[in-house]
This record gives sequence, structure tokens and C-alpha cells, in this order.
Amino acid sequence: MDKEKLKKLPKWAQEDIMRIEAKLKRIEKELEDLYGKSKTNTSIAFLPENKPLPNGCTIDFKLKENIVSCNIVDGVLRIYGRNTISVEPRAANSIYIS
Repeated sequence: MDKEKLKKLPKWAQEDIMRIEAKLKRIEKELEDLYGKSKTNTSIAFLPENKPLPNGCTIDFKLKENIVSCNIVDGVLRIYGRNTISVEPRAANSIYIS
């Protein structure tokens, strides 16, 4: 709110507005931390644009008889299963995990 307009309001209204604006800034910061494009190394491929996820979050994939989880740790993709996993090379840049 414009500072001149704010000064014309009663003191209680000024305090309420300042409290609400501070809360808004905190919420915007939390949202930026959770979903900001430059703040995360994980996103959902969702055309037409990717949807960022929280930085370093773990993603679970539920397979027929296993759950395979992955996340990024120190710049490396880490994949692990709740049970034994099978890794099958498919091409120079592709693998199947089951």
C-alpha cells in the first residue's frame, strides 16, 4: 500500500496492513523456496512448461511389486528400491529399472 495512504488510516488499520504485508512476504518466500524455478533441481515434466518441486525432494515410483525412489544428492541422481531392483541398460543413454 502507498505510504501516504497508509499514514491516513487509523493506527490499528496501519498495524493490520503491515502485519498482513509481512505475512504475505513470508508466504511468497516459502512458495519461492518450494516452487521457484531457480531454487530447485527437480521438476515435473508437464507441457507446456515444467513444474518445479522442492529442492532435493524424493520421488517414489510404485511398480508392480516394488517402490523405487530417486532424488539428487550432491549433484548425483540416487535411485534405490524398497526391495531388490533390476537395472537393464537399453541404450547408451537409457536404462530400465524394475
